[in-house]
Amino acid sequence: MASQFHKVRLINPWTGATPPDKEMSWLQIKGWGQENVHPRDLEEWLAEAKKAYANHDGDQLGIMIIGS
Repeated sequence: MASQFHKVRLINPWTGATPPDKEMSWLQIKGWGQENVHPRDLEEWLAEAKKAYANHDGDQLGIMIIGS
């Protein structure tokens, strides 16, 4: 059975904020994005994050631009 969690490396480059847990469900990633991504960029960020999550690509999630 596939795990509902993925290993991710997310960071907010302005604040240095990172999630406390590196094993995150999609809802946790979405929640982290809502707290750390500029509202102007959030919709696009979430769309790209969901693709990366669906592809089990934690590295891609980790390098996504947070804000502009």
